[in-house]
Amino acid sequence: MGVALLVATACLPIGCGRAFWRQNADAEAYGLSLEKSGDPRWAPPRLDIIPDPRSRFFDPYHPDCEPVPPDDPAANVFMQRMGDFGRIKGDDDWHEEFGYTPFIENPLWLERFGLTRAGMNAAWAAHEGTSDGDDGVRLAGYQAGLIDPDEASSLRDPSDQRPISRDGDGDGVTIDPGEGEYAGLEPTEDLGGSDLNAGNPFLPAVFDLTLPGAIELAYIHNREYQTILEDVYLAALALSFERFRFDVRFLGIGGGPPGVDFQEEFLRRPAADTGTISSNFGVSRLLPAGGQWAVELANNTLYVFGSGPDSASASVLSYSIVQPLLRGAGRKVTLEALTQTERNLLYAVRDLARFRKTFFADAATAGPGGGFLGLLTQVQTINNLQDNIRRTEVLLNLRRELDARRPNVFKVPLAALPRAVIDTFPPELLNRPAGRAANPDGPPPTVRERLLAGERVQTRLPFTGVLNGAVEYDASLGSLWVVSDLTQEEEAALLSLTDDPSFRDTAADVVTQIRTDPITLAASQLESNLVNLITRLRQAEASLQDNLDSYKLYLGLPPDMVVTLDQSFLEPFQLIQKELTDNEAVVEEFVAEWSALNLIGSDEENLAAAEAIPADAIAEVVEGLLRLYDRTRTIVQTLSEEDLVRVRSFEDDRLSELDALQQARFSRDLDRDERSLDTLLRDLNRGVAELEVALEELSAPNVSARTKVRVADLIGVSRQDLLIYARGAEVVQTGLRVEQLALNPFDMPLEAAVQFALDNRLDLMNQRAAVTDARRQLELAANALQGVLNLRAEGNVRTRPLFDNESRRNAPLDFRLDDSDFNVGLEFDTPLDRIQERNAYRAALIDYQRARRDFIAAEDAVRADVRTAWRQIAVLKQNFETTRQAVRIAAVQFDNAVESQYGPGGGGSQFDLLQALGNLLDSSNDLISTYVDYESARVAVHRDMGLMIVGPEGLWRDEFYLQDELRVKTPGAGADGAAEPEIVPSD
Repeated sequence: MGVALLVATACLPIGCGRAFWRQNADAEAYGLSLEKSGDPRWAPPRLDIIPDPRSRFFDPYHPDCEPVPPDDPAANVFMQRMGDFGRIKGDDDWHEEFGYTPFIENPLWLERFGLTRAGMNAAWAAHEGTSDGDDGVRLAGYQAGLIDPDEASSLRDPSDQRPISRDGDGDGVTIDPGEGEYAGLEPTEDLGGSDLNAGNPFLPAVFDLTLPGAIELAYIHNREYQTILEDVYLAALALSFERFRFDVRFLGIGGGPPGVDFQEEFLRRPAADTGTISSNFGVSRLLPAGGQWAVELANNTLYVFGSGPDSASASVLSYSIVQPLLRGAGRKVTLEALTQTERNLLYAVRDLARFRKTFFADAATAGPGGGFLGLLTQVQTINNLQDNIRRTEVLLNLRRELDARRPNVFKVPLAALPRAVIDTFPPELLNRPAGRAANPDGPPPTVRERLLAGERVQTRLPFTGVLNGAVEYDASLGSLWVVSDLTQEEEAALLSLTDDPSFRDTAADVVTQIRTDPITLAASQLESNLVNLITRLRQAEASLQDNLDSYKLYLGLPPDMVVTLDQSFLEPFQLIQKELTDNEAVVEEFVAEWSALNLIGSDEENLAAAEAIPADAIAEVVEGLLRLYDRTRTIVQTLSEEDLVRVRSFEDDRLSELDALQQARFSRDLDRDERSLDTLLRDLNRGVAELEVALEELSAPNVSARTKVRVADLIGVSRQDLLIYARGAEVVQTGLRVEQLALNPFDMPLEAAVQFALDNRLDLMNQRAAVTDARRQLELAANALQGVLNLRAEGNVRTRPLFDNESRRNAPLDFRLDDSDFNVGLEFDTPLDRIQERNAYRAALIDYQRARRDFIAAEDAVRADVRTAWRQIAVLKQNFETTRQAVRIAAVQFDNAVESQYGPGGGGSQFDLLQALGNLLDSSNDLISTYVDYESARVAVHRDMGLMIVGPEGLWRDEFYLQDELRVKTPGAGADGAAEPEIVPSD
C-alpha cells in the first residue's frame, strides 16, 4: 500500500502541462462568459482574448513557450550577476530554454499593408553578427505559418543587445562621433522638415481612410478594447474558482492536498536502518449553507532493514462535518462570494457592450479631435480658409491693378517760385501784363513782377529746355505739374534748377511720388487680412495634424504613420463647384488679352493705334471672349436644369419642416434664385449676340479704325459684365446647394428619450445592481458581529497499530471498529472582541448609503445627458436653418461688396468688403460645424439612451453610418458606392 501511494503521489507534483491548464482555463472562462451573454441587449460578437493576427500586439509565438523579449541592457546585467560586486551568479538558462526574440511588437502587423518581412526587420537586420545556434543562443520558436525563423532578423543575447554603438564599427546603427547624430538606416526619401504630414518613411501610408476602415483598424489595434475583453475573461476566471469552491475538492480535513513523505533513518546501534513512508489523500466539499464535510485516508508504512520484521503498515480513515450555526451560517453568507462573482461577470459583459457603443461614438464624433467627423470638419475649415485666401488674393490683385493706374500728371503745391526758376520761363510770357496797375496812370504789372511778389496769376508757365513738355507751373493754383513718364535726364534737370530749399524739397517730393509704386490704405488692409488668413491656415493645418496623430493613437496606429481621410463627406459642403471658380479665374485673366490690344487711351490715341491693329487680331480676342460666354452660359444652364430642379422637387418636404417665417424666407429665396438664373441666362444671351455682331463687323472688308475702337470698348465692357455674371452664378449656386443639405432625422419626444435611457442604459443597470451588492455586504458585515457557534462531528476508523499483530502487519486496509472513535460537539467563541468587525459593519452601512447616492447621481446624470443631447439636437436643428440663411446672405453681401468696390464707378467701402470676406468664411465654417455638432448630438443621444445597436463590425446600425463612404443625405440623392482605402506600402 505504501509503495503504491509513494509511486502515485511521486507523479503528482509534475502535474499537467502549461498548455493543458491554459486550454482548461479558456474553455471554462469562455463558457461562463457566453452564459452571461444570452441577452441580446449586451451579447458581444466576440469574447476570446486572442488578438487579431493583424494586430500590433498579437503575439506570434507559442503562448506557453514565450521567448525572452528585448531587454534593457543595464537591467539585463542583473539576470547575469547580482549581489555585492556581482558575487551571485544568475541563471544562464533563460536563452537556452526559451530563445530570444528581437520583437515586442508583432513583426507581421505591417504585412497587411504590403510591407515585406525584410523591410519590417530592417532595423534588426543591421545588427552585428547572427545566431545560428552555434554560439549557444537558440532561435525563438514560432507558431507554424506565422514567422519563418530563416527570414527573421538577427537574434542575440539581450545582454549583448546594443542597438546603438558609439564605436562606429560594423554595419549596425551607430552614432557619428563627430556629429553626435544617428547614422545608418537611411530613410527611403528625404522628407525635409516643412511637411506637417511627414511620417516615418519605413511605415506604409493609408490614404482615403473611411469611417468603416477606421473602426476596423481600431478593433484590430486598439489596446483599450483588448483590455476590456481581458477584463471579461478575468471576471470569468474569478467566477470559475468560486464555483469550484463548491465542488468536491482533493483537500483533506486540515485543507491540505494529497501528499507523501518519505524518510530514511540510519542507526548504528542496533544495526538497523528504517524507512518511513507517510501518505495522505482526502476529499472535501463546501456546502451552500456553510457546512463542510471532509474525508481523509492517511497511511504510515515502516521498512526496517536489519533484524526483526522487515515492514509494517497502518492506516487511519478520518471524517469530519462542520456546520456553522451563527457566524458564517446560511446560504446568503456562504454563497455571497459566488453571488458577487456571478454578478461581476455579468457587469463585465455589460461593460463590454457599453464600451462598444461608446467606442463607435468616440471613433465617429466624440473621440480625439472630434472623431472622424470632427477631423473632417477641420479639413473643411482648412478648405474654407484656402478659398478665402484665394478670394483675398484676387481682390488684392485687382486693388493693385486699380492703384497702379497712375495719373498722367502729378500735381504738388508750390506757393512761390524762386527768382532763378522764374528767369527760366520764356520772356514773352513773363512780360505779359497781368492784372490792373496799382496806379491808374502807371503800366499794369507783368507776370514776372507778380510771381516775384508771390501773387497768383491766371496762367500756366511751361519750363524750357530739357523740361519743356514735362514740367509746368500753374500760377493760378500755385502748384507744380510734372508728367508721370519723367525721364532720368528730366529728373536731374528739375532737381538742379535752383538751390532754393523749398523748390528742391517740392521737386524731390514729386519725383518720389513718380518713382514709388503706391500702397493705398485699401491695399494694405487687404494685405493685412491676407497675412492673418495665412497665419490661421498654418495653425489650422498644424492643429489638424496634432488631432490626427491623437486619432491614430486612439486607433492603435503609430502617430508617425501617414494617414489621410476619405473626404466624400465634404463634397456637399463645397458650395461652389470647382468648374465655377475656375471659370471666374479664366475670366479675370482674360483682361491680359484685352489689354494687349492697347486701345485704352484717349479717343485720338485709340484711333491712331487702331489703324495699325489687324481686324483679325481683334476678332481673335472676341472669339475667345465668346467661348467664355458659352462656357458660363452652360454652367448657368446646368444650375437651372439640375440644382434648381432638385430643390424644387423637395420644396414641399422642406416647407413642412419649417415655421411660418422660415417658410416665407425659403420660398422668397428660391424664387429669387430662379429669377436670378433667368436674368443671368438673358444677359449672357444678349452678350453673346452683341459679340457675334461685333465679330461680323470685324469680318467685313476695310474695317474702320473707329469700328475697331468700338469693338475693343465692347470687349472691355463685356468682359467686366461676364465677371459679374460668373460671380452671380456662384451666389445662386451657393444658395441652391445649401438648401440641398439634409440633417439625419431624430423625432423622439424628450420624455420618451429619458425613459428609454433609464430602461436600457447598461451602465445604469450595473449601477443599480451595485446598490444591492452593497446591501448584501451589509448583511455579511452584520453576520461577522456574531459569535462562532459550530456543530462539529468527526471520527477516525483505524487499522491495528504497527507491529501489533505479526500476522496482520501488512494489512493497511484492515479497519476495525474497536480501534475507531467518534466525537460530536459544539464550538463556541464569545463575541467580545469585535472592534474590527464593528468598524467593518459601520463602514458597510456607509458604503450602502454611498451606493444609494451613487445610483441616484448616476440616474440623474443619465437624465441630464439625454436632456442635454436632446436639447442640442433641437437647437442645432434650428441653428442649421439659420446657418443656411447666413451663408446665403454672406454670399450676396460679398458679391455686392466686390461690385461696389471694383465695379463701374467703384467707391465702395473697404470695411464692407473685409467684413463680407470674414462673414463668408465664418458662415461657411458654421455650416459644417453646425451639421457635425448636430450629428454628434444625435449619436450621443442614441448612445446615452442605450438604443445604439452596434453590429459585429463595430458600426452603428444606422442608415447614415452603414455607408461605405459617409455622404450627407441630400433630398433626391442617394449615397454612391465606396472604394477600398488606398494603402501605399513603404519604399
